[in-house]
Amino acid sequence: GTLKLTGNLNSATDLVIAPSATLDLQAALTAATLDLDGTISNTAGTSSLIISGTANLGGSITTTGTQTYTGAVTLSGGDRMLQGSTVNFGGTITGTGSHDLTVTGNLDLDDAMTSVVDLSVSGTSNLGADITTTGTQTYTGVVTLSGGDRILQGSTVNFGGTITGTGSHDLTVTGNLDLDDAMTSVVDLSVSGTSNLGADITTTGTQTYTGVVTLSDDIALTTSGADVIFNDEVVTDYSSSSLVPEVIQFLGNGGYQYSSDGGS
Repeated sequence: GTLKLTGNLNSATDLVIAPSATLDLQAALTAATLDLDGTISNTAGTSSLIISGTANLGGSITTTGTQTYTGAVTLSGGDRMLQGSTVNFGGTITGTGSHDLTVTGNLDLDDAMTSVVDLSVSGTSNLGADITTTGTQTYTGVVTLSGGDRILQGSTVNFGGTITGTGSHDLTVTGNLDLDDAMTSVVDLSVSGTSNLGADITTTGTQTYTGVVTLSDDIALTTSGADVIFNDEVVTDYSSSSLVPEVIQFLGNGGYQYSSDGGS
């Protein structure tokens, strides 16, 4: 059945939603823990959700406002969709190892995410911890790297918006990189797989591209006296709509290496 909540509720109790049950949330709800096997929806009004402890998410959640999970989150039972203005994870997020997570809204991540297949974020992303997926990671909006060095591990990591680091930390992509907008304020950048570079990259430290690099636009790779290292081929994405292949510029006073044996 369906339970409708139309008034704000701040409770220190545990919230349990059974299979086939729906909470129609039309207000602000705070609970100690959440064990969700049904669905939290929103059919009217404004809604937000705060879970101060752990959360087991065995169903999808829709709010008009923020969702805040302070403790550890377990994603269970299938693919999960969390829709809200901003979804904040204060603790670890652990998936089933076999299912996807879709965040429709902004993501604010403060602890590690593991055991997810595909991760998709439609809004902005504040990545304050590492993320490990077996499939793709897709960040449609602006990405901010916060809090320390970041490791994003997946089959392909796609950035659709700008990526801004702290200015003091590294970014490691363990997998393939698909870059559609500019990256700035990163120290060292390392990509273990292939790289599709469709925008400029500015680092103060070294840029290392282990796999094949494809240039899908004219780009500039800028360092502050550090090296740009290619350990495999660099390929232009030559389009039949243009007679001019893409151009790569190396800006800064570092070197560039175009082979694993030290050539430059």
